[in-house]
Amino acid sequence: MATLNKRVQVLLSASQYARLKEIARSRGESVGALVRQAVQEQYLDTSRDERLAAVEEMGGLRLPVSDWEQMERESVESPVVLHRRQRAHVRRRRGTPLEGTVPGHHQHHRQG
Repeated sequence: MATLNKRVQVLLSASQYARLKEIARSRGESVGALVRQAVQEQYLDTSRDERLAAVEEMGGLRLPVSDWEQMERESVESPVVLHRRQRAHVRRRRGTPLEGTVPGHHQHHRQG
């Protein structure tokens, strides 16, 4: 930990100080430690700003998406089951036997 050698005077209301003292006691810390932690997290940590920037950047991405049912299947099914399902689909299209499929697992196809 860095050497603490600069003093700052902060004026708080009686209720603010009482609440900080209560929080500090419950955590086994001093009020000063709480204030230093709050300053660090709110104003000095660049990782917080970096996380916010990353979220904003991700929100602006235009990613390709499939229909809702396919996206739900892909996100809910395990990667192993999804891989087997895709492999079985390719083999069906080629007309080759379906080796390595899950026993008792049946594909339901709609006929249009």
